[in-house]
Amino acid sequence: MASSDTTVKVFTCASTGKPLRLGKRIASSGEGTVWYTDRQGYLAKLYHSPTAERVRKLQVMVAHPPVDPMLSRNHISLAWPQDLLIDASRKCVGFLMPAISQGVDLTSVYNPRLRKQKIPRFNWRYLHTTALNIAWIIQEIHAKGHVLGDIKPQNMLVNDQALISVIDTDSFQIRDPRTEKIYHCTVGSEGFTPAELLGKELASFEQTEVHDRFRLAVLIHLLLFGDHPFKGKWIGPGDPPDPTELIRRNYWPYTPGSLIQPGPYTIPLDVVHPELQQCFLRCFNNGYLAPKSRPSAAEWCQALQKAIADLTVCSQVSNHWYRRTYKHCNWCERKQKLGTDIFDIYSTAPAVTHPQSSFSAARHVNGRSPLLPNSPQHHRKRSPQIAVAAGIPVTTPSFSSPLRQTLLLGGILSLLTGAGISLFFVFQPNYWAPTARRSLPGSQALQNIALANTLTGHSSQVVGVAVGGNSQILTSVGKDSTVKRWSLNTGELLHTFPKNSSQVNAVAFNLNRQVVATSGGDPTIKVWHLSTGKLQRTFSSNTGPNYAIAFDPVGQFLASGGSDEKIRVWSLSTGKLLRTFSGSLGPVQTLTFSPNGQILASGGEDRMVKAWSMSTGKLLYTLPADSSTVSTLSFSPNGSTLASGNRSGAIKVWHLATQKLRYTLLGDLYQVNALAFSPDGQTLASGGEDETIKLWNLQTGVLSRILSGHSAWISAVAFNPDGQTLVSGSQDATIKVWRVR
Repeated sequence: MASSDTTVKVFTCASTGKPLRLGKRIASSGEGTVWYTDRQGYLAKLYHSPTAERVRKLQVMVAHPPVDPMLSRNHISLAWPQDLLIDASRKCVGFLMPAISQGVDLTSVYNPRLRKQKIPRFNWRYLHTTALNIAWIIQEIHAKGHVLGDIKPQNMLVNDQALISVIDTDSFQIRDPRTEKIYHCTVGSEGFTPAELLGKELASFEQTEVHDRFRLAVLIHLLLFGDHPFKGKWIGPGDPPDPTELIRRNYWPYTPGSLIQPGPYTIPLDVVHPELQQCFLRCFNNGYLAPKSRPSAAEWCQALQKAIADLTVCSQVSNHWYRRTYKHCNWCERKQKLGTDIFDIYSTAPAVTHPQSSFSAARHVNGRSPLLPNSPQHHRKRSPQIAVAAGIPVTTPSFSSPLRQTLLLGGILSLLTGAGISLFFVFQPNYWAPTARRSLPGSQALQNIALANTLTGHSSQVVGVAVGGNSQILTSVGKDSTVKRWSLNTGELLHTFPKNSSQVNAVAFNLNRQVVATSGGDPTIKVWHLSTGKLQRTFSSNTGPNYAIAFDPVGQFLASGGSDEKIRVWSLSTGKLLRTFSGSLGPVQTLTFSPNGQILASGGEDRMVKAWSMSTGKLLYTLPADSSTVSTLSFSPNGSTLASGNRSGAIKVWHLATQKLRYTLLGDLYQVNALAFSPDGQTLASGGEDETIKLWNLQTGVLSRILSGHSAWISAVAFNPDGQTLVSGSQDATIKVWRVR
C-alpha cells in the first residue's frame, strides 16, 4: 500500500475526520513505513498488515497517554501515538506521531570511545542528569500502568541538554485502564531481560514494572560506569558464559561468590553516591531472588537528585566532575593509575570556554539549525546560555560540528530499526543526502560510489545476499525463510520461492551449482535449487542448531558448525557425512572455504581462527587468539589473505603463507557481522551493528569510505563478480545496491 515514494497518499485522522497527506517516505522495515506528512511537526507510521489486536492497542494508547514531564520545557519526551489513521475503506492502517527533532542514541552517550568522538564535553554530571531524566520518564509511564518491556539504548535519544526522548512506544506493554486488558510487548533485548523472564514467551507473558526496574538499572549503570553491569574479569573455569547466562546465574561483580570480578579497567562502585550504590546492590543482589526489592523509578530519581547535588568540578581538569564526599577526583586518580581518561576532551575537540558559544556551535552548522522541517521546535526560541535538564541547570556540552553531521543523519538513521521504526529523522541538506556516505583521507580506492537502489520485500532481516547469473541476478534470503531473486540492474523482483522451512539464521550460496543452503533453530540444514525452488537435500546433525554453513567453491561439499562445538563436512551428491572436525572449538560462529577449496577456515567463541585441510582432515594451523568471539570470515579472491571480524568491532587481516597479521582494522565498538573482498582483492567491505558499511583499502590498511543508509545492523555484504556493484542486506529487511566505479 505504502510502497511508492511518488504516489500521493491521503488518509483520515480518526478523531477529527480531517485528511492527512503523506509526503516523502522516510524509512521502511518489515513492520511498516514512516512518512513525512503535511501536518507541521508530525510523522505517520503505516503498518504493512495491521491486526485487530494492534489497532485496539493503538486506540488505548491514543485515549490514555502518559504525562510528558518535559512538555513545559518545550521538549517531547515520548513519541506517543497521537491519532489513528484511516484509509478509504475505513480501516485503521497506522498512526500519527510527533517528530523528534534532535538527539543521538544512548550508545553514543555512555560508550566512552563514541562519546569522546562525538560529544566530548558530555561529562559525568551530564551522565547523571541523563539517567535522572530517563528514570523520570519511566516513572510517568509506570504511573499509567504501562510497561516499556523492550528497554534498550537504541530506543532512547539524548539531546545536547541531556533531555531524553523515548521512541518505539507502540512496542510497549499497554494496560487498558477501563477493562484492565493487557496488550503485550512481544520483544526483548539481550542484556536487558531480568533472570526471571529468560526463556519466557514474551508475546503472551504479562510483565510488570518490576521487570522494567532491572532494565532501568542496567541503563543507569551503562551511563555512570560506561559498561554493562554483568561484565568483568571471569575467574571461573573455561571461557566466560555469554551475557544472558551471566544474568541467569546472577554473576555481577559485587555479588558474593560471583565468578565475575571487577577487571583492571572497571570503574569501582564506590565512586558513585552511597545512595546510588545501595540502589545497584538492591537491584542486582537482592532483586535476583526477590524482584520486588529492586528500586523503583521514583527511588532512582531521588537517589540521582542527591547524587547530582553532591557533584563538584575538579580543580585540575574542568571536564572532571566527581562526588564531593569522595574527597578527591577519581578521574584524575584513574588517569594517573591507568593512563586513560574517559572524559578527556583535548584528544578529540578543543575545550570551549563559554557555554553560550558552545551551544551556538552545536545548534547551528553553517548557519542552519539541524532541526526537522516543520517541527514545532523549529520556530521556538531557546536561551543559548543555559540548558535545563529535569529542572537542573547545567552547562551545555559541545557537539563538535564535523562529527555532529555523522550523529544527525549517519548515526540517527540507525534508529529506524526492525520491529519498531524510529520516530526520529533529521534533515540537513547542506551536508548529507538520505544515502549518506563519507570519504576519508588515505585512500583513493572506490571513491565514486552511489546508492543505485533499495529493494524491499522481505518481512524480516535479510540474512544473506549473493550476485550471479552473469552478474545480473541478485539472490537474497530472509530470516522469514523466503528466497527472492531480483534483477540487479532494475531492482525488479523476478521470483519469490514460498516459505519451505523454519526461521533462517544461517545461509550459504553456491551460484555455480545454483543452490542455497539454509539453517534455522533446529539441527537441520536444507539445500534448495535456485532455478526451481525445490528442496534438493536435507542434512541433520541431531545435536543442536547450526550457526554457520558454507559450500566449497566447486559445490562438492557443505560444511556446518554450531552449538555442539564440532564442524561437519557433508557430500552434496550422496548426502553422507564425510568428516568431523573437533577439539576445543567452542560454539562455531563462522565458516568459509578458500577459493581453491583446499582449506576450511573456522571461527567462534573460542576466539580462534583455525585452518583445516580438506584433503587430510587435519588442523593445519591456528592463528593467535582474537580479543573476542570471531563472528565472520572471508578469503581474498586469490586465497592469500584471510580476514576475520569479531564481536568487539575489530577486523584482522592475515597473510596466510606466513600466518602473520597484516592489519588490525578498527571501526567502532560494534560487532562485525559480514566481510567481503572486492574481486581485485584491493578493498575489504565490512558491515556490522553500527548500521554502516565500511570500505578498507588493503594496500594501506586505511578506512577509505563509510556508506550509511540502512536503518538497522548490516547482516550481509557481497560484491558483484565484475566488481561494479556492492550489495548489502540488513536487519531493517531491505537490500541496498551500491554502484561502484
